[in-house]
Amino acid sequence: MKTHLLLLLLFGIGWLPIAHTQLLTPIPDTTTHTRPDKSALNHHFAVGLSNRVVSGYRQMRDFYASRGFDNLFLEELVTLGAGFRLSDRYHLELSFDQSIIDDVEDVEWRSRGNFLSLNENEFAIHLLFGYRFWQKRHQSLIFHTGFSWLQNRGEIVERRTQDFDFETANIDVSQGVQSWPVFIHQQGAIHLAIQLKLSYPRPRWWSTDLEMKLGFVSGLKAKSWSVDPGQALNAPMDRGQYFYISSLYHFFLY
Repeated sequence: MKTHLLLLLLFGIGWLPIAHTQLLTPIPDTTTHTRPDKSALNHHFAVGLSNRVVSGYRQMRDFYASRGFDNLFLEELVTLGAGFRLSDRYHLELSFDQSIIDDVEDVEWRSRGNFLSLNENEFAIHLLFGYRFWQKRHQSLIFHTGFSWLQNRGEIVERRTQDFDFETANIDVSQGVQSWPVFIHQQGAIHLAIQLKLSYPRPRWWSTDLEMKLGFVSGLKAKSWSVDPGQALNAPMDRGQYFYISSLYHFFLY
């Protein structure tokens, strides 16, 4: 009887479920929105400010100086752009520079007793290829080279002193204000720059990087200024050229 009970017990134990041990692995929390891996960020949009120190346009600067305009070597522009990461180290950037406001300066043209105002407007398009040659954690250095298209527009308005009758308003506007033609200079240029880029993890919907860039832009050769409307005679020959520093924020879309 004991032998039958022992066999029955062993047979029943064989049918009992066997417990297995298993290593626990963490499951990622999908409820938080953190910045994706850097390899997924293949493009960005950028906005910021650029400051130029102009070393070109020398003949036109001399022309302006002879009319009483000086201190025209510093320019401030807003910059908009987009960037694309072609691979782990190579980058492509397209950006646009535009004067925030026209540079306005009023001077008295002493030789004629009239007042002059100068309005300058700068615009540029840049296409740059970059190579990241150094990186340490969240910081990297990228060397850029490429091409730019530059446009500089200047206009002088001459105001003449005269009497004005508010009751009759019989002013001859053509005698009171004279607008000179618009001076235009545009050309292609080479572009060299070093970019310091700071990249830090941030929440998904306001993820940004910050860049600081030092660069040099120079026209390929000296080119004559033109006027609009009219034909320029004895026009200055200039090369667009400047150094700049810019600070831009990068915005990523997912």
